[in-house]
Amino acid sequence: MAKIAAVEPGTDYVQHIFGRRGLPADAQQAYLERYAAHNAHEIQPYMNTFAWSSKQCYLALANMMTGAASLGIDSCPIEGFSKSAVEALLAIDPQQYGVVAAVTFGYRAGEQTPRLRQPLADLVEYR
Repeated sequence: MAKIAAVEPGTDYVQHIFGRRGLPADAQQAYLERYAAHNAHEIQPYMNTFAWSSKQCYLALANMMTGAASLGIDSCPIEGFSKSAVEALLAIDPQQYGVVAAVTFGYRAGEQTPRLRQPLADLVEYR
């Protein structure tokens, strides 16, 4: 789930995140101001808070899946679901949180099917 309201500049959550660094008050305030400026100039002109928070969730999801793969555990991220239905089922306040993805972990029952990937040269350009 993505935190939505909590990651807005000036919230108690954001202040707590920067406060746990144990910085002097002026340094902490400088970080909070940079965070607010980044939000105003680099996030909000291009996407809403849920979209940005979702991107942050995918960073964690990628690490979870990579860690699982290193242990021989398969995983599959899933986006094809009704976000509002899942949030209602789990009694999630959509003003505070938003379901981003589901992921399954487990061991495959049979051999992996051949991967049908495009050639790297068709996808990557080196300059």
